[in-house]
Amino acid sequence: MAVPTVYTSNNVGQYIAIGSQTAFGTPAATYQFARWLDGSGLEHDRVVTIEREGGDGQDNNLAYVEHHFAGAKLVEYARPDALLRRLAFVLGQSSVVATSPVFQHEIIPLSDPRPITYEQYAPHQAIGERIYDSIISELVITHELGKPLMMESTIVGGGVPEQRVIGSARTASFDAEPPFLFHQGSLQVTIAGAAAADDSITGWKWAFTRTVDEEIQGVGMGRQAIAPLNRDVTLQITRRFIDPAAHAAINYGGGSQGVSTHATGAAKFSYAYGNQANATGRYFELEMPLAVITGITRNVFEQDGQTVYETVNLTAVKGATHIMRAMAKNAVATHVASGAL
Repeated sequence: MAVPTVYTSNNVGQYIAIGSQTAFGTPAATYQFARWLDGSGLEHDRVVTIEREGGDGQDNNLAYVEHHFAGAKLVEYARPDALLRRLAFVLGQSSVVATSPVFQHEIIPLSDPRPITYEQYAPHQAIGERIYDSIISELVITHELGKPLMMESTIVGGGVPEQRVIGSARTASFDAEPPFLFHQGSLQVTIAGAAAADDSITGWKWAFTRTVDEEIQGVGMGRQAIAPLNRDVTLQITRRFIDPAAHAAINYGGGSQGVSTHATGAAKFSYAYGNQANATGRYFELEMPLAVITGITRNVFEQDGQTVYETVNLTAVKGATHIMRAMAKNAVATHVASGAL
């Protein structure tokens, strides 16, 4: 009896790669290889319509494809190189502001994200699949107690997905640097005018989301364009409840009843490891200069006996500067291809 063929999902040699394009319509020439934790790989969105026409009785007789779109989700730990690339792709602009002892980058939002090419390869398929003229429409960075920082990218594919036979796949070179860890962070948060204690924060989730029109289709099967419409930056903070002042300020404006005014806040998170004075230093910073606090909740009446925590939700608004800003130090000179946009 022959041994049955069994394929597994974690083959040596498989990869997911993302590259920055120099322009729309031109696939990326170089790639960064992701150390993915989870994700379905390329997801195909093929709408196949089946209809009945007169002449064939009760049976279907006509089938056609309306469109063939594609996209992907990618979950990774936040390493210095990959994190900065994802931020640069979704926000749009990355500038080198210092080169010694390592490269220091500033990332700010532009109206348009960067065009990227997404490619994947699995040895048992013997083909690579890719989709270019794509964008990252959402990047969510999560800080969970005791764990590495995690990031999840939502990729909207442009055009039509394609496959190519790979005689010899790309030589994948995976990032050997460690991710940023929970205990390496310095968390500066202002909630309703009061600074939150760094050691009371047990987790946060920061999301940069672009609302896009991804249904633009011409005569072809794929997306003709992806149009950025709006962008939102939100932050959810979980912290140990230590002071009732924030609850009173947010819900009652410091008075005795609900008010029509809203409380504001701000946040600046930074993480570092290595010696910041030499080439081993790695650094990452997220800043939200001005935000409206949209809600605060607590588990204060749980009857099974729990430590009380509160969750504060913030949405960034435009002030004197950008709605958000990121800074990073790593060993890579550039993360976006010149000429893009």
